[in-house]
Amino acid sequence: MSNPKRTRAPAPVTLAEAFYGECFDVRSESERDEAAGDWFGSSAADQRYVLGHLLYLNLLALEGLRRVGIDLRDQADDFGTMLETELEEARAETAASDVQDIPELPSDAIEPVDAPDKLSPRAK
Repeated sequence: MSNPKRTRAPAPVTLAEAFYGECFDVRSESERDEAAGDWFGSSAADQRYVLGHLLYLNLLALEGLRRVGIDLRDQADDFGTMLETELEEARAETAASDVQDIPELPSDAIEPVDAPDKLSPRAK
């Protein structure tokens, strides 16, 4: 079985990993404590910058998701339009072939039937 194609991470994720990956990719409690110590040991200005940068990267990622959603919607609309067109053409072809398949009856082949004056009790 072949491996599925691995997709690249969106640019904001790649940037976040490059800048902050070492801080967040902790594997033990001691690594976590060290990363937290680094964070709390940094200046308030550095912390604000990092938080602002992470929020900015989050906005970029959300914009990417919005674009993907719009593309999917447009593709679904295009597919729906194509499907409607194909169905209309198929219905028209079916209707045309149905009319051609019905033989013409001569007008004198149909005899009128007299309708009963009273309905039978079962028909009520």
